[in-house]
Amino acid sequence: MLGIQEAVTKFNTIINRLLTEFERGGISNINSAEIRRIKNRVSVLRTTLGSAEPLRLAAPVFIDYREQILTRDEEFLAGVDVREEHAKKHKDDPASAKPKEEDNYAFELFDAVRQHYQQSTPQRKDELYSKVNDLLFCSLSYCAASM
Repeated sequence: MLGIQEAVTKFNTIINRLLTEFERGGISNINSAEIRRIKNRVSVLRTTLGSAEPLRLAAPVFIDYREQILTRDEEFLAGVDVREEHAKKHKDDPASAKPKEEDNYAFELFDAVRQHYQQSTPQRKDELYSKVNDLLFCSLSYCAASM
C-alpha cells in the first residue's frame, strides 16, 4: 500500500496525464470542452481544497467498482454509466439517489475513461486498464491510510 501523500501524488499524476491524452486524442464523440472542464475542476479542487481532494472525491467510485476493475470486466469498462448505477444502488433512498455536486467530478472522470476505452485499440485499452487499475490502487491506499 502507498502512504497518503504518495497515493495523492500518483493519483493526480495519472489523472493529469489521462486528461491531457484525452484532450489531445481527438476522439470525435468526446467533446474536448468536457475534458477541459474536468481538468479545470481538478485544478480548482487542488487549489482551493488541497491536493488530496480529487482523490478523496473519486476514491468511493473506484472502490465501489473495484471488483469490475480488478477482473477487467470489459462490459463494465466499455459500457458503465456510473450516474445510472449510482441511482440504481440508492433507489430505496431518494435523497441518496440524486448525486451530490461533488460526485459529478468522479462521474465525469469515469465517463471520459469509458468513452475513450470504447473507441480504443486493444493495445490502448490495455494501457487505459492499467491506469484505471492504478487509480483504484491509489484510492484503496488513500482510504486505508486515512483510517
